[in-house]
Amino acid sequence: MSLKPIRNVVALSLVLFAGVCTPMVSLAQEAAKAVEPSAEERAVIEEKLKIVLEKLASGSLSEADRKSLNEQVRDLRASLGKSADADEKAAVEEKARRVAIENAKNPTTMQAAHGATGSGIEAPKHPADAVLKFEQTLHDWGNIGDEAPVTYSFKYKNTGSKSVKILGVKASCGCTGSQAAKLEVAPGEESTIDVRFDPNGRSGREVKTITVDTDDDKVKTYQLLVTSNVQKTIIVEPISVWFGQSQPGKGAAPQKVTITARPKDFAITKVALSGAQASKMDIKEVAQRTVAIDGQDLKQYEYQVTIDPSLPIGNYSAAVTFDTNQTNPKFQRVSMGINGEVVGSAVLNPAEFYVRMAIPGEAVTGEVQIVSRNNTPFKVLSATVEGMPEGTYPVLDVRPREGKNMAAQRILLSATAPVNHLELKGTVVLKTTLPDMETIRLPIRGWQAQPAQPVQIQQPKAAAPAPQTPAATAKGDQGK
Repeated sequence: MSLKPIRNVVALSLVLFAGVCTPMVSLAQEAAKAVEPSAEERAVIEEKLKIVLEKLASGSLSEADRKSLNEQVRDLRASLGKSADADEKAAVEEKARRVAIENAKNPTTMQAAHGATGSGIEAPKHPADAVLKFEQTLHDWGNIGDEAPVTYSFKYKNTGSKSVKILGVKASCGCTGSQAAKLEVAPGEESTIDVRFDPNGRSGREVKTITVDTDDDKVKTYQLLVTSNVQKTIIVEPISVWFGQSQPGKGAAPQKVTITARPKDFAITKVALSGAQASKMDIKEVAQRTVAIDGQDLKQYEYQVTIDPSLPIGNYSAAVTFDTNQTNPKFQRVSMGINGEVVGSAVLNPAEFYVRMAIPGEAVTGEVQIVSRNNTPFKVLSATVEGMPEGTYPVLDVRPREGKNMAAQRILLSATAPVNHLELKGTVVLKTTLPDMETIRLPIRGWQAQPAQPVQIQQPKAAAPAPQTPAATAKGDQGK
């Protein structure tokens, strides 16, 4: 069915969608539009996945802890999945699981002696004819806190007959700094590659690669490794709370949060929720206890997070902050996110109109699809637009996605890019026959593309006149 335009305008805006709208992508494709993690971020995700799998493989877990760890695995896998296809992701997970099981069988490998190679990682091997001879290629800091950076210098000697230039030194992670003490090493000379690792924000096992590039004819690149087991001062589990999907009016199961701290005098002084949906959530302390971790007795707080069943359909989120009595600014406040989704009888794909605007006065378009979860036909009884700027002349069109299938419908929006507004805002309000989605509000968002501004070219200033010098005295005038 077609709905009348909000304002009567020329037929130009009524035909914008004839052959113009592109098919909507699937929900999975829509999710994939999120910013993919960088190579460094992905390495961190993979390492975190290994840590969680190690905990799962330990076998001595309560049912609640196992559930929490499984949820963390799911979240980490989802993050990894944004940049890896199924085969690659499966390979990474299988490798992580093998390492986890092996470490669980041999817990001493996680307690490597300072400087030893007992961290369960093989030290890099350099070719026999390499002229730069390193005393060791792997350094393990062992158990370290997350309060301050740690450093180490890899010593080496140029055993060749000519000088070697260090062209570059780089680390696999931004948390690790590295540099060469000398950029050129003469024959027989010794020097170091200096490494600095900042454990702030890290937890558990950390493995970082240092790559040294040289101009040596035989071996251009040398690799070094540094490892550690970061023992966080304050451990927040899980990293974030995910309530998953729930039905309207039914709520979701309460979620457990623990805050475990190493300082003996640690105390949580305040807990606060913030965010648009914070009023629909609650967090309360349910226990304080002493737990043994890494051979130490640590203080632990346990909280329970609940949501109000009246949360509306759609994604919801909030943040919770825990203020502490610690004097170190790093540990005075810790925070975590709370997320979930209330799903109705239909999926909104996407959940808003995102309008890519052109220059002022040109046509703009947007589309949202409503798809029944159980393939039940439904009707859109009315569609109106609220809050759009004057001069945009919005027009809505509603049609089945495929033929006469009323279980999936397209909501098409066309308008004119505003002249005096850099940002386009508004709301499409739908009335439907869906039992739990009688009224659907879809935000409209867009930003104006600005025409190129002329470049102001400054004219060069006129050169100052050359200083005047007295005229030379003619020889015939001398003596006059």
